[in-house]
Amino acid sequence: MQVQVDEAENGKDAFDRILDDAYDIIFVEYLMPGMDGIAAMEKIRAVKDGPCADTPMIVLTANAIEGCREQYLEAG
Repeated sequence: MQVQVDEAENGKDAFDRILDDAYDIIFVEYLMPGMDGIAAMEKIRAVKDGPCADTPMIVLTANAIEGCREQYLEAG
């Protein structure tokens, strides 16, 4: 499949990576240290002229608490 995967340790590391490199898709874990997945997604989306301005993002979580799904969908 010739897929290259980059990993980030946390939301800040993920944000720093999107400033320089273009990605086809970004998967973000919601429960990350320092900056959660929603905050990272919002910060990444705020960079309108970066290489990942139009990259699809999927936030993943095992958090099954009632109401969380709606919160995540509201965030985009």
